[in-house]
Amino acid sequence: MAIMPGATVRLVPNCTKGGQESVQGVILHIMQGTLDGSDSWFRNPISQASAHFGVGKTGTIYQWVDTQDRAWAQAAGNRTWLSVEHEGYAGTALTAAQLAATAKIIAWAQGLYKFPLQSTDSVTGKGIGWHGMGGAAWGGHTGCPGDPITAQRPAIIAAAKDILTPPTNSSYTVKKGDTLSSVAQDHGVTLAALLAANPSYKSHPDDIKPGDKLAIPPTAAVWVVVTKGDTLSGIGATHHLTLAQIVGLNPQIKDPDTINPGDRVRVA
Repeated sequence: MAIMPGATVRLVPNCTKGGQESVQGVILHIMQGTLDGSDSWFRNPISQASAHFGVGKTGTIYQWVDTQDRAWAQAAGNRTWLSVEHEGYAGTALTAAQLAATAKIIAWAQGLYKFPLQSTDSVTGKGIGWHGMGGAAWGGHTGCPGDPITAQRPAIIAAAKDILTPPTNSSYTVKKGDTLSSVAQDHGVTLAALLAANPSYKSHPDDIKPGDKLAIPPTAAVWVVVTKGDTLSGIGATHHLTLAQIVGLNPQIKDPDTINPGDRVRVA
């Protein structure tokens, strides 16, 4: 079996056992309804429909079909693509929780099937696609999942890459007046985490001197997804950050006056 750890397993009968011939990547869908409504529909043999995964607005993940089996999600695309349905309606963007959950699914699937973490708009491509790109052969659902979600693919992929790339320690050179507590506070980590990364100081935490090198453990970065009308300064204010601070956290943003819906902005 190929079941994603952490998903709520709710296997449905609507699938082709052992029918997943290959995995070119993951196709994004919109439910046009609720997670529970889709769960019920996929259990009804009349529907002749299912998906491998479903993601609720709060980030709940349902796995409806083992990824070794073929879900009935995108007609001619079923044999070679995994499918993820999202609670909501076409024309709306994923919530931050949905985006994070989708990234978890994609990171897990990529680790298993080794498709490239990239957007694709071609049925012969590989990566992260969308239902409507398959046209009539995929059921003619050209508005699924809608432009806002399709535009969020770079943010989903970036989040998946963060999951797949283990964080590493950085280095800090002690300056006059520093203490382990002040260094920990300045770098947004706990004193316990700093000591764990620098075990030689555990027996004498106050014995640091200028020039010493400290390993700074990684922090759990916090990101928000840009929605229509957002500005970098506005996002910063919401999270008690000055514009300079939020720019410093986001070196990938070249122009602070230009952010687009679907972009990810680090706020911690």
